[in-house]
Amino acid sequence: MANPDDSEAFERAMREVDPLEGGAVRVAPPRRRRQVEPGTLEFELTTWGAHQQGLKVGADPLHLRRLEMGDFPPQITLDLHHLAADEARDEVRRSLRHARRSGLRVLRIVHGRGRRSADGPVLKEALPKWLAQPPHGRSVLAFTTTGSFGAGGGATLVLLSKKRSP
Repeated sequence: MANPDDSEAFERAMREVDPLEGGAVRVAPPRRRRQVEPGTLEFELTTWGAHQQGLKVGADPLHLRRLEMGDFPPQITLDLHHLAADEARDEVRRSLRHARRSGLRVLRIVHGRGRRSADGPVLKEALPKWLAQPPHGRSVLAFTTTGSFGAGGGATLVLLSKKRSP
């Protein structure tokens, strides 16, 4: 049973709110697909709007959920602004290699949202393929674009597997 005080508080809070034109808004469901390209590892990719995320096939979905929730703070940041796609890909590879050798697990890759590019978000769209490419792709467990925290969709958090002891 609803508390009358709650109803009154809701009515007061909504007094200044205008309803949306056209009634209810339909939200498109996330698109899921498997990325399977020659020379890449398999990832379950999910995209909706400007948000994209990936989980290596067979990896625990909890890794992605925890990455999304901010449970894994970034240990290193790579800024790809003002780099051409080839330069950006090489920087991503170098950073993944450095992170693995250093025992780091979480990278923030700032790629921008592509708002100033005539071709749209080139780096953001290419990043999932780069993350899935061997040899460093084997160590990528999950990735997600930043949402309400971080760079507001202009960055991707990448979770690497734990480095094995020799």
